[in-house]
Order: sequence, then C-alpha cells, then structure tokens
Amino acid sequence: MATMRRVLVLCALIALLLPAFAAAGTQAGDDGILVVKEADGTIGIVARGSMIGSCDYCTVTIDDPNPNDGAQPVVNGTFDLQKDLTDTKTRWRGTSIRFRAIGGFVRMIVRGVGINLSVVAHGQGWVDGDPTPFDGTWSLDGGDRRSMPDDRIDFWLGTPPTQTG
Repeated sequence: MATMRRVLVLCALIALLLPAFAAAGTQAGDDGILVVKEADGTIGIVARGSMIGSCDYCTVTIDDPNPNDGAQPVVNGTFDLQKDLTDTKTRWRGTSIRFRAIGGFVRMIVRGVGINLSVVAHGQGWVDGDPTPFDGTWSLDGGDRRSMPDDRIDFWLGTPPTQTG
C-alpha cells in the first residue's frame, strides 16, 4: 500500500512539473536574469518573460497590453490604493504586496521599500536606489551583487537587439 502511494505521489509530481519543463523548453536562450534583494528605490522592467516579487511597502504598476500572451498578472497584499489607469494598466499601493507576471510581455514599475524581485526575461529595465546607507542589492545575469545605485542605471535583459544601419 505504501509503495502504491509513493508511485501515485511520483506520478502527480511528474504531471505538475511537465508543463514547467515544456514552457522552459520554448523560452528563448537569450533571456537575462535580474535579482533584487531588500531594495529601497525604483525598478522598471519592459520585457517578455517571468517576473515574481514582493515588497514591504510599495507601489506596483503593471501594464499588460496583450492579456492573451501569458498568464494574467497577479497582485496580492494589503492595499490602500488599487486603480485601473487604462484597460491594460493597473496600479496597486500598499503593504506586504506580492506580485507576478508570467510568460507574456509586460511593463512593470515597482517603487518602494523592501523590494525583492526575480526576473527571467528578454527586454530592458532599470534600477534606481534611494540614497540611504543600505538600500538593498541587485545583480544581473548571475553577476556579483551590487548596492542599489544612487542614480538610475539602465540595462538589457538578455541579448540586446542588433543595430542595423
């Protein structure tokens, strides 16, 4: 009986993981990776891919211009503001916010304190820390973690487009 339960659990686990492996196999090999830890400031992402994050207190603005190209963005937390800015763009502000946008093209801006963000995507972004003694860290493509910058730094996630002339 215990062996049968193990087999069923293993089959269920495989069934859950197969879609993730299939999706990973279709992602472009030129995606970039951004990791932000306990940051105070502003992070912007304009990209196609996966973005998962949280913050202690922040404003999250997500524009999802094509709701059919990936999962709908999900935002949870204790809000003191939730406002639809357009048909595709919403802003949330509050505490203990958790958010994710998986698989499609989105424009996301997170501004606040205690921001944690993991991104695997292709596009561009920026980081801009608050001028405080410790305002968190960020790293790009597995590089060394750096303190959030006092001035905005723009970057590419993945391979930048080629210039034609």
